[in-house]
Amino acid sequence: MASVSETKPIPLCVTRREFLGLSGLSGLALALGLPAFATAESSSPVSPEGLTTNQINALYVASLNYQAADTIAATAVARRINFLPGSENETASNMCGPLAADILKSAGIIPASISSADFWLIDPRYRRSLLEKAFPSQSWTWITSRTPLVEVDFKASSLKTGDVIYNYIGSRYFFYHLLVITRVDEAGRAFSVTNYRQPNREYAIDEQLLYDPTKPGDGLFYRWASVQPRKLVSGQRDGYDLWRPGISGAAGK
Repeated sequence: MASVSETKPIPLCVTRREFLGLSGLSGLALALGLPAFATAESSSPVSPEGLTTNQINALYVASLNYQAADTIAATAVARRINFLPGSENETASNMCGPLAADILKSAGIIPASISSADFWLIDPRYRRSLLEKAFPSQSWTWITSRTPLVEVDFKASSLKTGDVIYNYIGSRYFFYHLLVITRVDEAGRAFSVTNYRQPNREYAIDEQLLYDPTKPGDGLFYRWASVQPRKLVSGQRDGYDLWRPGISGAAGK
């Protein structure tokens, strides 16, 4: 298996470009309907050594404030984040990017001046300038891999609290999802407070197990990957992008 260094919920996120194609919207309509991009601060509160214990605790506590048990409550959270003001598309079904960004902002991990709305249906292949403002390379490690997350050996190379993951399941499935690792327990299991569709077709936001290194196949990563294949969209691929607080080789690493 690869390492990081390189009841099923229904897929939630597509990219902005794909969303426009599916909904019949034009590029002009998108430009007119979205908030202006925010100007980020010049530096991130994350140090090259990674998150402090206080930041790790703050991220976990902040994430719990976004939990919602059903579609009505989750949609209310989406509208509180306000990533598509006044739009019927501001729902729990496509809020993964704004949700992850808002949790990071609430914990003080990324600058408050970053717009959570700018992360709506984000595609890292086309939004590098925004990502550089949120996750500056002076204090974050950037990793891109074509290895599906379900093939990663998490015993050998575990995820860390604060890691931001953009999961592609694109060469086989019509699905992308952005989330932040909000907790890693003593057993090495990784969790995220994120949005997802439950077997009863209700949407929810709560803490979900992503993987258990001692039980390959358990967790949300594997449930997502088991979704039946859908129609392919040009440019889809497998793999993931990861932005990790701290620089590989920095003091204390």
